[in-house]
Amino acid sequence: MTLCPVDDAPSDPSFAEYRNRLAAAIEQKSEQALLPLLAQDIRTSFGGGGGIEEFRKHWKTSSPDSPLWDELGEIVSNGGSFKGEATSRMFWAPYVYSNWPDDVDAFEHLAALRAGVELKNRADENADLVRTLDWSIIRILQPGSDSPWRQVRTADGAEGWVRSKDVRSPIDYRAGFSQVKGEWKMTALVAGD
Repeated sequence: MTLCPVDDAPSDPSFAEYRNRLAAAIEQKSEQALLPLLAQDIRTSFGGGGGIEEFRKHWKTSSPDSPLWDELGEIVSNGGSFKGEATSRMFWAPYVYSNWPDDVDAFEHLAALRAGVELKNRADENADLVRTLDWSIIRILQPGSDSPWRQVRTADGAEGWVRSKDVRSPIDYRAGFSQVKGEWKMTALVAGD
């Protein structure tokens, strides 16, 4: 099974322009440029709370070393899709979240983020290549890993290791965007379920 990239943003010029401004703020690692692009009540978790102050505190947005910049950069650069209609219309990114197939368990699988992702026979750059994966959805064999490698199994049973940077879970951080008083804003940055 595969999950190829999707990016609906160019279909809405106002959102595409907003996303360009967001990408520039991320590139500059600029809290000053980022904060006006967020909704005042931005959702930061599923357990309540939120808002810009909580967002600033959690992500330490004043620091150029904040993990926010890499995380948002990854989210914004990996496409996404519009969901809903009229006032409930939102753009969700990345595509790994917004286009994840309903019949695949999001907690047990990852998606290869490109063609040619190397599946190795062990967690080592110098390990033998089992095969390459092209946009494949793969099963996680060892959950909860912060290591640079993830142990996985393909749909046809091949097992091995992939670099963590080459795959993404649909329950990793994702961003939701809505129009607030006629302007696009980031209204959610959440992970988990």
